[in-house]
Amino acid sequence: MPEILKSQTQKSVWLLILPALLVLSLVDFALVKTLVEWSLFALVLAGLAIVVSMVIFPQINLTDLVSRALAGEQPAATVAAALLVFFGLLFYSMVFWAKA
Repeated sequence: MPEILKSQTQKSVWLLILPALLVLSLVDFALVKTLVEWSLFALVLAGLAIVVSMVIFPQINLTDLVSRALAGEQPAATVAAALLVFFGLLFYSMVFWAKA
């Protein structure tokens, strides 16, 4: 099963989300609608950030870097960490830009 589907099958996740979402929808349904819209928009921005990262660094294979880092290679771990920081800053910048 793909990892993204595994995260959706965790009962503890839904135990946290659904009751709070239900109560929030009773209090302020417009806020729940905004939350869902922004969550979907964040998924789109994350996908775009991944595409930008792949265009800027086509020679970097994150899967390979992570497996090499787990094997103890410090340079691979450093490059993987730098790529994740780059992606995080890029994603934050895109969200900030979209919000403005």
